[in-house]
Amino acid sequence: MSKDNVEGVVQKLVRQVLHDEERDYLILREVIALNLLIQTLIPVDLWHFGILLEWNLTSPSPDGQFSIENLIKFVRTCSQEEKDMQHPTPTYFKHVKEAKSLFATWQVITHNIQQDKGFERIVSWITAILRENALIDHQIQSIGDCDYIHIECIRHFEVVFNWNQVPWIQAIEFQANANGFTVIEFFLPLPSIIDFIREFLRAWVDQLERYKIVNREKT
Repeated sequence: MSKDNVEGVVQKLVRQVLHDEERDYLILREVIALNLLIQTLIPVDLWHFGILLEWNLTSPSPDGQFSIENLIKFVRTCSQEEKDMQHPTPTYFKHVKEAKSLFATWQVITHNIQQDKGFERIVSWITAILRENALIDHQIQSIGDCDYIHIECIRHFEVVFNWNQVPWIQAIEFQANANGFTVIEFFLPLPSIIDFIREFLRAWVDQLERYKIVNREKT
């Protein structure tokens, strides 16, 4: 497929998930909705944590917006990489691409981990994604200087982090109560959500370290 055709097809697919919205970016909910549609062009899952990072974290600042322009570039790159790989197994490229992107994510998280620089960069990025999705979908409330996010907005991360078997709502509610946050039905305080995501990522890194997977370049 030519470069012009890739852009045209991606734009057409994007319009199906944006509907009447006039934006040059997607939010996480729309990325998840686009995933099945985009499979006609590339075999990877757009909502895969590493793929999201590869596509989105290249922005100068984490704003939680998944640029359509960056998506077009990403699709072109993936298409060329799959063509160059020329492997007879249909799912081979998907597994390799997602594994490499997840490894790159781990490298970012564990970079300069003693000062938490890479780690907090990822946490800030996730926070921006969550907040942008909540703002667009009107799933955010504020009490004083604390933002509260609707549970349905947070639920998008069940897909990204494979939380289907994780009692994340109860865990966040417990942390919120322990920290004295006001209780709002169907909403959770953003600081407690971020604390949970931070601990989830730390547990992932710690688990890898138990298997002797350590970033030798971290300082």
